[in-house]
Amino acid sequence: LWPGLRTALALTTALMYLGAGFHKLNADFLDPAVSCALDYSNRLSTWYHLPEVPRATWAVALLGGATLLWELGGGALLLFRRTQWLVVITCAVAHGVLSLMMFYDFSALAVALFVAFVPEPLRARIDERAPVYSGSVLALTLVAWAFHATLTFANTQRLLGAAFVLIGGWFLLSDARQWRGHGTAVLGGASPASLVLPATVLLLAATPYLGLRTTGNLSMFSNLRTEMGASNHLVIPSGYQPFGYQQSVVFVTRHDEPVYNDRWEDIRGFALIDVAVDVEREFLLQRNGEVHVAREGSPAEPLSELAPTSTRLERTLLHFRPIQTSGSANLCRW
Repeated sequence: LWPGLRTALALTTALMYLGAGFHKLNADFLDPAVSCALDYSNRLSTWYHLPEVPRATWAVALLGGATLLWELGGGALLLFRRTQWLVVITCAVAHGVLSLMMFYDFSALAVALFVAFVPEPLRARIDERAPVYSGSVLALTLVAWAFHATLTFANTQRLLGAAFVLIGGWFLLSDARQWRGHGTAVLGGASPASLVLPATVLLLAATPYLGLRTTGNLSMFSNLRTEMGASNHLVIPSGYQPFGYQQSVVFVTRHDEPVYNDRWEDIRGFALIDVAVDVEREFLLQRNGEVHVAREGSPAEPLSELAPTSTRLERTLLHFRPIQTSGSANLCRW
């Protein structure tokens, strides 16, 4: 069972990095004014009192380019045995930094998936060290709990998450020199059954370009926009979408939702299939020039007239991020 599962997990991990990098090949990720690469670098600077990164072309070229190189280049190199150890080392460090930005949950998952790339002769040594890793994690948790009031809860989470990821990386990579020339056969060792999970991830990553869901498909923090017949992607235009879910949109013309303020004030477009189940408080919704009211707690009757007939499967599988109503560059969002 493990050889087939190992190949499936290794190929899935490579596709996750490639998919995340491919989504970032868009004009707005490379725009210094809104790029997520600069947004999160400056959040890190704010949280840890570091110098702010300027919103300059050179900065987005450096940080955005490094992100693309990491995700696209790293994803490609994970496909080959001889380079897997180098990517795992790089990713362990990069995910340690991401953990400082509160992304320790995703980073922990990535480090766990790297087990699939460990050469078979080294797995026994990793099993032997498992108690050391578990003990380290427990000790750090107790230390963090003792000092969490001083550090604040949020900073404790970030620092603890980064420590877990870096220790996990060390745990996997302590014999990295013996990885060279070994690893997992990803391209040549796949059986039909081991391709099911990677194919599912690949299909999920393609959903924005098919006119389907726009969240939960590796496009988080990519600045990607594919809705309403307009695409900012540098490779795939939006005109080829076979499904129309991203074209059926309503706009909020008045609201009392505090989250929509400051730089978010023009994010008032919603995919209609989402509005039918997710709208809260009181909104004035406009579609085709007609204004409709939706009230807190339930989709009001006028809203149900707007909503398309949708199945439970559609409502379960299709999720969309709010849409900017202006034609400006797409803001950095999940």
